[in-house]
Amino acid sequence: MERGGECRILLQWLAILFLTGILLGYVAGRRIGKEEGFRLGFSYAPLELRRLSLLEGQCRLCGRQNDDSSLFDRNLQVCYDQTKLAAIGRPE
Repeated sequence: MERGGECRILLQWLAILFLTGILLGYVAGRRIGKEEGFRLGFSYAPLELRRLSLLEGQCRLCGRQNDDSSLFDRNLQVCYDQTKLAAIGRPE
């Protein structure tokens, strides 16, 4: 076999290994990013629900009006806990 043919085969294998490494890095990064995004979203959702509920004066989940702020806070927490349990599908 010629020297040029061996070099060409070596370059092809290097290209295949390089592309495989890029693909594996992409797949791993995407998986980690999805998990991190889900975790951040789960942390952010209660704060955003609370903010919107307080701005609108009623619970975004059940529609209760804000008559007493301390009662409203407890109702909002109960609504959120029930929604979280329903989304997870199991009791805590």
